[in-house]
Amino acid sequence: MAFIISALIVVVFIVIVIGGVGMFKRKMMAAMYTSIIAVIILNIIEPVPSTDGGWALGILVYSIYAVPVIFIYGIFSSVISEKISFHVKKYSNVFSLVLHFLFGFAFVLPYGVIFDSTTFAQHTFGEILFNTANFFFSIFAVIFFIIDYILKRKFK
Repeated sequence: MAFIISALIVVVFIVIVIGGVGMFKRKMMAAMYTSIIAVIILNIIEPVPSTDGGWALGILVYSIYAVPVIFIYGIFSSVISEKISFHVKKYSNVFSLVLHFLFGFAFVLPYGVIFDSTTFAQHTFGEILFNTANFFFSIFAVIFFIIDYILKRKFK
């Protein structure tokens, strides 16, 4: 828990320094909406059996895991994507979308190295690259981008 709070504080500081308070508010709202959508999608696609607690437990469990990832890794990678794509003048939104997708797809790599290195090392590169988690992380990164894009247009 202390790690999550520390990481969130670092991300908040980085976002405010890099993009200002406006970007911070926008990214927080995008993360909140993405978290809600992610928990609902995960509960529909991979529901907790009703004998084990059903939707109520599913919402709790998926929130415990998905929300911190979206708020820490999602916001951080979104800020990096936006800043990198800013330098691409003509297709900056498309480039940012591609970077969001790649950051979402690549989430399993830092997670595996930091938190799950023993089992991470036991899998082949193909198993690591083409698993269900990468698919979900990529989809949620694209959802984050779309929501952030809409919010950016709204607050302009």
